[in-house]
Amino acid sequence: MADEFEIVVSGAAQANHCCGRIKEITREIGRQVARQKCNLVTGATTGVPYFAALGCAKAWGFSIGFSPAASESAHLKTYRLPSSPFDIMIYTKQIT
Repeated sequence: MADEFEIVVSGAAQANHCCGRIKEITREIGRQVARQKCNLVTGATTGVPYFAALGCAKAWGFSIGFSPAASESAHLKTYRLPSSPFDIMIYTKQIT
């Protein structure tokens, strides 16, 4: 059995200021992560992390998203961030 690696993709959540092909480029990065049989790890947010996760999902890859929220409800309603296409979400906010 081959070793599995986690590849982290990080980048701007607001990608409008990036090059005109940023969506296409980061989707291809996500596809390549999946094709190499690696797992994608990224922020569960918009922009570059989201486009990479979309590409990974399209190539039947596995992605893990880190959310700043404490729960799925807060992730969707308070932060207004996407939950799809991430396979696993890790909620990082501590509730005190």
